[in-house]
Order: sequence, then C-alpha cells, then structure tokens
Amino acid sequence: MWKILSTKELFKHPRITLLEDEVELPSGERTHYLKFFNKADGADAVAVNSDGKILLVKEYNHPVGVEMWQFPGGFIDAGETPEQAARRELIEEGGYEAATLRRLGGHHIYRRRIAEISHVFLATELKPVQTSHEQSESGMTAHWFSENEIDTMIKEEEITASDTLAIWTIYKANR
Repeated sequence: MWKILSTKELFKHPRITLLEDEVELPSGERTHYLKFFNKADGADAVAVNSDGKILLVKEYNHPVGVEMWQFPGGFIDAGETPEQAARRELIEEGGYEAATLRRLGGHHIYRRRIAEISHVFLATELKPVQTSHEQSESGMTAHWFSENEIDTMIKEEEITASDTLAIWTIYKANR
C-alpha cells in the first residue's frame, strides 16, 4: 500500500477537481501521483423488456467526437441511494420506469485516477414515461437490442465505451 503524505489541489472546476498526492511507496521512495477528486459514485441500469430486449442510449461524447452506445446511468445525487439514482437515470435517459430493480454488481470507472464506483442494476417490469434530458444529453436517443445484437455491436466495435463493456460483462455474469 502507498502512504499518502500530503494532498494538494491543482485545479478546481464545477465538473472536475485535479489533486496531486505526495506518496511514499512500499520501497520507501517518495513520488507524486495525480488523481481526480471523487465527486460522486454512479449508478447504471440494464433495462430488459418483456421481449428480452435491452435498452441502450446513444449520446454524443465530446472528447471522442462521436455518438456512443451506453446504458442509462450517471452520478448519484446527494441524498440519493444507488438504487434511487439508477431509477432516476433510467427515466431521464431512457424514458422508462422499472417496477423491479436488482443490484448486479459494480465497476470502478477510471481506477487509475479516481475512486468512483458505479453500481449496476437490472431493471425489469418497465413502463414508458415522459423523459427530460439534461443540456449535455441533447440529442440522446434510446433503442432496444437483443443480446446477440449487442454482442455483434461489441465485436464490430460499434460499442467501445469501457463502462458499457464493463456493465455488459456484469450483466452477463449474473444471468
């Protein structure tokens, strides 16, 4: 384990804070390590309808410059449980409300630079509801796919987001 000797804030913005830790390695050597402040953990929903199809949303990803397929999900707001956040994100991004939500597992988002974990939930018994996207989600669309279609999209590199791939792995491991 590394021993944190000090932490210094290098940059602060409403969406990201960059920190630098001075650490002592197990060898006794000292070095510096950059990391992000843990704003909030996340929650993702794998929504499966009565036909066994799975909901993915397509959203523009500015750093990559393309639209990417992903599962509905996002940050857990202050005072929310992971389950409440998954329900909210499914409504906001996917336009569905789940009668049943079951936690499948979790994944670390960008473990080399941040301690955030995203909780993955299976959402079933769905009913369509009115949705409202955040400004950054403008143009987001939702579509239903079979498991085979999603596997093919992964093989053909139509799905490349690491969090989407992690969520898919957690879902398949829990079937």
